[in-house]
Order: sequence, then structure tokens, then C-alpha cells
Amino acid sequence: MDREALFEHYSRMPAELFTYFATHEVAGLPPEAVEILRQVMTARGTVPDPDAVIDIQCRQLSSEEFERMVIRFRQEPCPLCGASGGLLNGTLVNRAGRIEPVVGCRSCLEKELKSANRASVGFAVFFIKPITGIQSVGRNDAALRELESGNLAQVLREHVWHNRGELAHFLK
Repeated sequence: MDREALFEHYSRMPAELFTYFATHEVAGLPPEAVEILRQVMTARGTVPDPDAVIDIQCRQLSSEEFERMVIRFRQEPCPLCGASGGLLNGTLVNRAGRIEPVVGCRSCLEKELKSANRASVGFAVFFIKPITGIQSVGRNDAALRELESGNLAQVLREHVWHNRGELAHFLK
């Protein structure tokens, strides 16, 4: 491995790409590349606490640590509307057969699901695919009922896990 070339490569990455890479992709790197990445993170200063960011991606978290992260993340402002005060949750939104995870406050999640229902009905009518539309609406309605229960969704847990490098500061 050419350490100098790798250092240059990391140093030249656009800031947004570098930050994403550093907070999401460390676990798959060889130890030499991780050390070079740590040096570049420190030099660039765009990723706070490089040691914590690397550590959380490379080791097994205890269930207590992960639960602390989930609880702390739920208290963040909604990524969709910016409102704070409510607890974040997550859901799978089905837009005419295309399923995507969404994280936000209850109000935003309900809006997303209802909007997806309208889109699914339109898709069913326009493309003459009523089964797909009916299935999508049924899944979104089930997701709406689950939100009403107030239960913490697996979608939110998966979001926290996949973004743990960005959320490492929650363990301090």
C-alpha cells in the first residue's frame, strides 16, 4: 500500500464525500488505511473526535451502548421539519411498490405515509396496477397504526446502526 498516495487521495476527497466515508466505511478498511484516514480526519478537522468515530465503527457495541445511542438520537430535532420536543421514530414508506425507510417526528412520518398512499392510488389508476396500489396502501396503513402505538420502530434502530459513526458523540 502506498501510504503517501492514500493520504493524498483522502485529502483530496470533497468534504461531504470524505465525511460520509469516514463516518460510514471505516470497518471495511485494512488497519494501515484506517490509520491514514485518522491522520487525514485530524488534519482536515471536518470529523469531530476521529478516535471515537473510528472506534464505534470497528468494535462490537454493547447492547447498553447501542440503546443509549438510540434513546439519545430519538431526542434530536426532526430531520424532515426541524421540530424538536417530540421523539423521533422511523417507518417504511411504500410508494407504489418502492419501499424506503424514513426517520422523523410522528407528524412528518404520518404525512409521508399519507402522501405515499395518494401516490400509490394514482399509480394504480394511471398504470392500471390495482394490486400494487392496494398492497402499498395496506402496508402504509399498517405503518400508520404502528406509529399510533408509539412503539420504537426497527427502522429507527437500523438508521442509528448504519449512522453510528456520525452519532459517536452520543456515547460521551
